Amino acid sequence: MTDYAEAVRIETVARHCQLSESEFSRIFHHEHGTSFRRFLLSYRIAMARDFLAAPHASVSQVAYAVGFNDLSYFGRMFRRLVGEPATRYQQRLHCPEQRPDEANHQDCAE
Repeated sequence: MTDYAEAVRIETVARHCQLSESEFSRIFHHEHGTSFRRFLLSYRIAMARDFLAAPHASVSQVAYAVGFNDLSYFGRMFRRLVGEPATRYQQRLHCPEQRPDEANHQDCAE
């Protein structure tokens, strides 16, 4: 999947597959065990996790890069799917020895 960062509408994908939206949704759910919308959300969050591993990636840049136009929504969905805020997740990646509520990742011992 390469267009995940752009607006992806189920109507467009269904039309591309030469299916009605309802038929596409039914087949997609049957094949993947989840809705297309939830699949895309999970995929985008997985990509965000990968991008947050970069040492100087900003959470806002990552959110926009993976297709979120609303930082608040990105934050809520990241926390819901990952179990912690994106900033804490990124901090934990770069400072695994620190507790999340301690100093931010720039203060890690190198």
